[in-house]
Amino acid sequence: MRRLLRVDQLVRIERLVPGGQGMGRLDDGRPVFVTGAFVGDQILLQTAEDQRSFVKARQYAVAEESPERVVPACAECTRCGGCDWMWINEAEQLRAKGDLIRQALERIGKLSVSESIEVHKSENTLRYRSRVRLQVKAGKVGFFSRGSHELIEVTDCKVSSEALWDLVGLIRRAVSAAPAAFFGVAHIEARVFDGGLLPSERASVYFSIRETGKGSARVSEQLEAATSALRERALVRFSTEGPVVQSYSPSPGVTTRAPLGGFTQVNEAVNRLLVLRVLEEVKRKGSRRFLDLYCGSGNFSLPLLTQGLVGVGVEYSAEAVNAARAQAEKDGLPGAFHAEGCADYLARTRHAPGSFDVVIVDPPRAGARDCVSHLLDLAAPLLLMIACDPASLARDLGELTRGGYRLLSVEGFDMFPQTHHVETLAILEGEQSARLSSPAS
Repeated sequence: MRRLLRVDQLVRIERLVPGGQGMGRLDDGRPVFVTGAFVGDQILLQTAEDQRSFVKARQYAVAEESPERVVPACAECTRCGGCDWMWINEAEQLRAKGDLIRQALERIGKLSVSESIEVHKSENTLRYRSRVRLQVKAGKVGFFSRGSHELIEVTDCKVSSEALWDLVGLIRRAVSAAPAAFFGVAHIEARVFDGGLLPSERASVYFSIRETGKGSARVSEQLEAATSALRERALVRFSTEGPVVQSYSPSPGVTTRAPLGGFTQVNEAVNRLLVLRVLEEVKRKGSRRFLDLYCGSGNFSLPLLTQGLVGVGVEYSAEAVNAARAQAEKDGLPGAFHAEGCADYLARTRHAPGSFDVVIVDPPRAGARDCVSHLLDLAAPLLLMIACDPASLARDLGELTRGGYRLLSVEGFDMFPQTHHVETLAILEGEQSARLSSPAS
């Protein structure tokens, strides 16, 4: 059990660290990490968990506020677990996110960064989300409070698009009208693509059901009746049913169809900006053949194929791969898609070095550690790494640069305004001198 300290010290927050916490130092020199505190805040630390070499704040009061603080747009963000940086002004959020990336590169990747890292801003910092995951308890719908399973019924999520929050309102009405029908639901995912290509496919609702076998069939029957009105406004799918897909556009003139419940980026506008940057780099290098690892439903593969490249997409989710393959076939695009773990695919195929001009790697939060040795063997002239976690990205970049790749640039994308999360694009080559960083001595 962690020892709880009574501290009663004033602590000045010096910087923000990966994970979004503020960091200061106790009088004895040990670092203290404080959730909800920001650079320039002076806090009165009251109690903390003793972790020997550092402490974690448990109770504190803000004695002096940072000049970067603002009044949050949402009065419920102190209870909801989502927008942990809504108290910081937009410019400081961007600066801090660039600093989080830089810290990870230096501390974890052992890379020396010679310049600040740009973070491309979101067109909208409110009303930007196209997707939310909702929790259901005793006829109520909402989000879990930070660090707990307490359900918070948010009246208006300020980062959800208006169309998405209208859809959440319909879900709430369905749940409140027949709460017993939703007892077997683990969570609900609501999605509205403003760039949906068909009006009937703009909105979708995915119900993840806890039960399996006969139990799940009973739950599905109850949900079928309880969601009849909802089906008039949105595509509806239960996790016990077969795949249903929803269309959206990751770049101009390109259609992608994602399975309901499958991964899509939450910020359509920033995702399009990210896809555009990938296309720019591929064009700059003159690449013709690509390998897209963790390709999902073809967020990068289909735009690349539309630009005249040929290539291979690899993704563990069979539903996502089937959606990408079907869209490529419909559009007459020369892409091959494989439903397989990326490391397994690379180990099985053992492509010769230089088989691909460019490799795109867009892994989940845990990163691409299992693929790094295979990426070094592939020796693609251009390697584009995309990540939502700076720490796992820095770890993978450290291994890749030590293995022979050179890191040319790193840039952030504010995919998740009002939070500490940031999407990052790292560009690596094996031919030119590094402009941004090199392995630290």
